[in-house]
Amino acid sequence: MTKRFVATIRLARRAPSLARWFVAHTSPEKFSRGFEQQVSAVDRTLFHEAGVDQAVRDTFAEATRNGPYGLVEDLGLMATPSGLKYTAVECPVQLWHGDSDGTVPVHHAEYVASLLPKANLEVLPGVGHFHTAARWREFPQRRPGRQ
Repeated sequence: MTKRFVATIRLARRAPSLARWFVAHTSPEKFSRGFEQQVSAVDRTLFHEAGVDQAVRDTFAEATRNGPYGLVEDLGLMATPSGLKYTAVECPVQLWHGDSDGTVPVHHAEYVASLLPKANLEVLPGVGHFHTAARWREFPQRRPGRQ
């Protein structure tokens, strides 16, 4: 995770009113530009080719349509232990993670996989945080046990 993203999460957790002020004074365009600067080179290419930039603007606009409260709450929760009992999950779980993800480091996926008793982590070479539509369609076919 970039230092900027981590700082935003910390701000939402420790000073939510200040975080809400910043979010309220951020346009979807400004958010999109900042987001683009934080992603890996692989993702930056997809950001423009696949129209992800517009999706990021639309998502931010929708997330803040009724004000900054929900988004800031979500960011604050990212810094809070979930309380989930990963070791209690008994079914097989397939995880995919790009080795070029600059948003969520691969060691996060490795950690989650280590907690899940029946996890299979597939690290995708040359893939970042974003996925193409073709890759999303491919995932269900790649899950373990699928013939």
